[in-house]
Amino acid sequence: MRGKGLPLCLSLCVLFGADACSKSRDSGTREIDPRIAQCARWVPFSRKGDGALFFLDRFEFRIGDLRAASRLDGGAALFEVLSRVPRHADPDLPAANLDLLEGMAAARLFFARLPRLEEWRQAVEGHAGFRFPWGDRFESLGALRANTLELGLLRPTRVGTFESGRDPSREDACYDLFGNLAEWVLDPPPSLFTERGEGGVSEILGRGRRDFWVGVESLLDLLRPWNGARPWLPVFLRPLPSNERLPCVSIGFGFLSWIRPQAGDGRKIGPYERLGLEGRDPRERASDLGLRLATDPWTFLAGLAAVEGEPGEEERAILGRFLGRHAAAFRAAALARRRMAGPDERGTWLEAAVRILGLRP
Repeated sequence: MRGKGLPLCLSLCVLFGADACSKSRDSGTREIDPRIAQCARWVPFSRKGDGALFFLDRFEFRIGDLRAASRLDGGAALFEVLSRVPRHADPDLPAANLDLLEGMAAARLFFARLPRLEEWRQAVEGHAGFRFPWGDRFESLGALRANTLELGLLRPTRVGTFESGRDPSREDACYDLFGNLAEWVLDPPPSLFTERGEGGVSEILGRGRRDFWVGVESLLDLLRPWNGARPWLPVFLRPLPSNERLPCVSIGFGFLSWIRPQAGDGRKIGPYERLGLEGRDPRERASDLGLRLATDPWTFLAGLAAVEGEPGEEERAILGRFLGRHAAAFRAAALARRRMAGPDERGTWLEAAVRILGLRP
């Protein structure tokens, strides 16, 4: 009897287990869209001057984010970037080796953009104008607050590792504004180009890596009759047309940079050089160069408008909490978009957001 009952029990266990699995698949939780999950990482700021709302990602853009972006509609543009990432790389490491256009493409997929220079600077300095994200002093513990050359790791670390390297006055402060990777930023304001002799942008762009690459380009131009299109050169070494040579910059300090400006020539260190501003070729890729996402109500809603369908129940709840905390700014942006956009945007995620904001679609 005992021998006959055992197979029966095993059969029942298999049947009930299979039934439970089928039920969990049928009623299983839908995976949260990574663009909506990103809402939990947006840190709000009010822009100095006009008080406009903008957001910075709490963390640097990760390898895990890159993989998630490549699976989204339009993510095929990032397949080449992903091919440069080791298959078993830690998803919590920051994504490096993206040039400017690749960084902008990744940001767009997350209803975002790259930060503006002044937005990034505001996140570092706060309202008190601090020199470092954690305050004014570097002291002996400064090397332990950020992954820079002072620490000597010579490799990136997981995002969010350096708890003491962020603004202690706010719980949701950004990590790794200094250290780990330098970060692409959007075009600096034209007014900065007048800051000559004070470590301003115009002076910084004349030094460093970009100055070296321009010198290489000039040398190669002399050899043009013999080297043709130069397919043997890395992309970022091939000369750009003169009308495409833009003043692109990164900000922050990577793991291969000193956080303390090295000014042995006696010149004065300007405010932007203290923040790690560095001139870049827009095609440049480097192991210590990455990005941080930024957005604002208009950019976020424009991204929602490009996604067809409806968010799931849990996604709607996350979106509702995020929009609800900043309802006035998003409502104003939605109304302005309605006046200016023109085309009907029904059937998109934007319609769901408009309903959450209490507006008629």
